[in-house]
Amino acid sequence: MRRDRFEIAREDRAWIARYGWRSVDDILACASDDVAAVSRSSNVVRVRLDRGLDGPPVIYLKRYLYEQRGQRIKQMFRGTLFGKSRARTEYECLREMRRRNVPTVRPIAFGEERQNAFLVRSFVLTEGAEGSISLDLFAINVIRREPMDRAERRRLVADLGSTIRKMHDAGVRHGGLYWRNILVRSVPDVRSVPDGGYEFTLLDPDTRASLTSTSVSTNDAIADLSELVASGMGLGIRLGLSDFMKAYFRVSRLGPDHRKMVASVLQAAEKLAPAEQQRMAATEAIEWFRVRVETARERPDAVRGFNTLDEFFDALASVTGDGESVGGSRQTIQFAFPGGSGRESADYEVIMNGGGVEVRSQRASNPELMIRTDAQTWLSVISGQPDAFERLSAGRLRLVGDTRLLSVFAAHIDGERIAAVLGSPDQSGGRSGSGISGQVCRNTGTSEQPIKRSFGRKYKTDDYAKYYADKHDSTLMRRASNYLERRMIARALNRIRRRGPFKSVLDCPSGAGRLLPTLADFNVSVVAMDTSGTMLREGFRHYDLFSDTPRASVGSAFALPLADDAVDVVLCSRLLHHIPERADRMKILREFARVARVGVVISFFDAASYGAWKRRRKIEKKGKPSGRHALRRTECQAEAREAGLISIGMNALIRYHAEVTAASFLV
Repeated sequence: MRRDRFEIAREDRAWIARYGWRSVDDILACASDDVAAVSRSSNVVRVRLDRGLDGPPVIYLKRYLYEQRGQRIKQMFRGTLFGKSRARTEYECLREMRRRNVPTVRPIAFGEERQNAFLVRSFVLTEGAEGSISLDLFAINVIRREPMDRAERRRLVADLGSTIRKMHDAGVRHGGLYWRNILVRSVPDVRSVPDGGYEFTLLDPDTRASLTSTSVSTNDAIADLSELVASGMGLGIRLGLSDFMKAYFRVSRLGPDHRKMVASVLQAAEKLAPAEQQRMAATEAIEWFRVRVETARERPDAVRGFNTLDEFFDALASVTGDGESVGGSRQTIQFAFPGGSGRESADYEVIMNGGGVEVRSQRASNPELMIRTDAQTWLSVISGQPDAFERLSAGRLRLVGDTRLLSVFAAHIDGERIAAVLGSPDQSGGRSGSGISGQVCRNTGTSEQPIKRSFGRKYKTDDYAKYYADKHDSTLMRRASNYLERRMIARALNRIRRRGPFKSVLDCPSGAGRLLPTLADFNVSVVAMDTSGTMLREGFRHYDLFSDTPRASVGSAFALPLADDAVDVVLCSRLLHHIPERADRMKILREFARVARVGVVISFFDAASYGAWKRRRKIEKKGKPSGRHALRRTECQAEAREAGLISIGMNALIRYHAEVTAASFLV
């Protein structure tokens, strides 16, 4: 026996009646193919309405679909047999949150269908927040690829902290405060602030959500905040936990009790981070496929179509690249197509190495990305066919691992070649700050290109890389100088470690790995980055010193291919003396401040030294400019301060004699 329940908010009954929606079936039948989110038991679609019928321009339909008997029984034991469905709980919670002036989406209706007391289907209908985007997609599309300046990020996290505190003061525990359940919108003049700000809208409270007559308890607040922090860990993006907590507590400085609560939040978030990393990967993948399908719909010639798996993999393998492979830096995607109608399952291993692709009919041992689906779903989605959204909504596509490989993968599918070599992704999924976050992207830096320099061509040749790797051990004086320089760098790193522990370091430029033995003594995870892949290969001789093998990555200090706060410390040795223009040095320093969480160590040539004076005399005598340029200490500090770094000390190789000096900065 079938029993339906369909409840509509009083203010929405008129326009819903004009649409002719009178039952659960009517609402579910109106769903579009514009998928906003997908999970195992639910999906969310956007529905655009006719403005002439006085309804909102966009509504969101969240559908809970329990098609299997096991899912129905599970929902029965969760309380839906004698209690409330998830849709009804969410609808009522949203109404109460709005009554308490908590910023959330406006609920319109909910419905549920039961068959012999079993819940079969249910839904909740909400009004769309115009101009808003979910915080996870905002982070993926904006923060990761178009880095925000420090002031803008602080404004963002301060407004977010104030919003969450307002919810908790109203006695509302969200129960699912992940980034995907927070909408963000940039407002040009919010609360009369001249520089503008951000408005946040909370949605999708979980069944664990609770409503009290007073502010929420400390334990409930920790539970909510840990979910929020776990989403940042999942993306490898840290928006500024200290600034967020200051705004949440409404203080200018965190006290002992505040810091104790922050520690509890981080501890709880660490446990949630691995699962949240997988959810974030699915969100990013769904968004990538959605854009691809929409492109195929609007411009059919822009997306290549495939009729069979053999056609797809043959076309993929036909791309031969001329990219530079860096020390085994390659990415592997494992495809698993389960068989049907007596057919055996098919497995494909796709290896992207440099600019080319290799396809094998076998199972990969340790792939960076696993794609599990059936053949027709994959061909529909990748070709932008009309039934792609329906297949995505049905959950017929599973992705596990680093979904950022999809963008590189798409370049091969569309007949393009990889423009840069990406490092291997970090699969730790651990706590932010406990290793390399691994959020590598190809275009996160400034769009302005640095001046091309003549030494770059020689620097990237194999012969010069070998010479550069050996020259510091070629004579007794150079070995002594190398020893003193390593000790100088170690002192600079220790100066930062006394202010705050660190477990990950970006060595840029790493060159032939001359400073890797020093970093190995600190027991840290390392990203060795340089513009020359041949240089990085020379550094492989030092990799055995590390328990966690360093990751080699080709990249430029002018536009680091890393996300914000991707590492704890940035080490830059023997680079700035090659950069005579102040504007170029500022670009580099700002990039270091962007990717570092704790501090930055920079070595430069001190103008107030005998070595610098000797070089100036040589230039005056010969009238030939030098390729090395010295800075005064005050000049270096001023530029770093302008880039957002705080100087905590300097130490020279040999004060007033040798030029090389190391400066330590906090972010």
